[in-house]
Amino acid sequence: MPSIVDYQAHWYPRSYVDSLVGRQEFPRARREGNEILYEPRPGELWRMGTEYVDLDAHLADMDANGIDTAVISANLLGEVSRLELPEAVRITQLLNELVAEAQHAHPQQIVGLCMLPMQDSGAALQVLNRAICELGLHGVCVLSNIGGQPLVAPDLLPVYRRIEELGVPLFLHPSHTSIAVEAVLGPTIEVGLAWMFDTAAAALALIYGGVLDACPSLTVVHPHLGGTLPYVTGRVMECEIGASPQHDLLSYLRTRFYVDCVQKTPGALRLAIETYGAERILYGTDFPWVTRPSTRAYVEDNLAPDVLHQVLYHNALPALRLPR
Repeated sequence: MPSIVDYQAHWYPRSYVDSLVGRQEFPRARREGNEILYEPRPGELWRMGTEYVDLDAHLADMDANGIDTAVISANLLGEVSRLELPEAVRITQLLNELVAEAQHAHPQQIVGLCMLPMQDSGAALQVLNRAICELGLHGVCVLSNIGGQPLVAPDLLPVYRRIEELGVPLFLHPSHTSIAVEAVLGPTIEVGLAWMFDTAAAALALIYGGVLDACPSLTVVHPHLGGTLPYVTGRVMECEIGASPQHDLLSYLRTRFYVDCVQKTPGALRLAIETYGAERILYGTDFPWVTRPSTRAYVEDNLAPDVLHQVLYHNALPALRLPR
């Protein structure tokens, strides 16, 4: 039987999280029973159980749910764009080292993505080069906004060009504060809706901001079935005001993007397949934030058997080096 790859999984190294316990400045953490409460900034709190921070628990969950390889990022801890640059560089460097250690210790099971301090292109390039060329990580996780600012800016183009040159894929992920967070919509709307809009806006910025034209070999993975993008693609194509990309929007989505199937909305898989093509749907679970059995049940309930087999066992991201 071919292997199953979980293209969206997260691990938050305990050694780093433990180092934040008792710290007065943000980011900081505290213990409450068996959980760690992580506070990236005032008013924001995330609960982490054992499966969030212990790699052995993550590997055990993979085994229990038939996952052969997990593509992991430390996305939440790597949200550093609101920190002072030296601290942002220190944190991303350390997280990349710890993820690389996990990848080297478990080369058949773990594929690691690096985090970057995207608020400064020079620092981002420095961290990127070390993460890929020295630490051996296999891809880049970029969050959907940079401290509330767009993911695309002229000074950041060299970063995207370097990612392309290194031949590794770019994984989008929601920032844990969307560009709508200041509207104070509440956590359900923020996480459930605004995050999905945020990654859709980031994907469109890569297209209409010229990054994908400037980097013709760059491959992008858009999580959560493309966020809100499949639903509004027709609307966006009717509203291309002052935009002159080299191709139409659907061409970019069907040739430059892959999406993972982390979703639970009935019909969303069908719409994503119509938008991107069945061969560009990757299996992902969002573990540990989402349980792996629930994601498996979702794809089994919403895909025809032949397409389910394709998504689970055959669809693959060509730009990503996977274990043999």
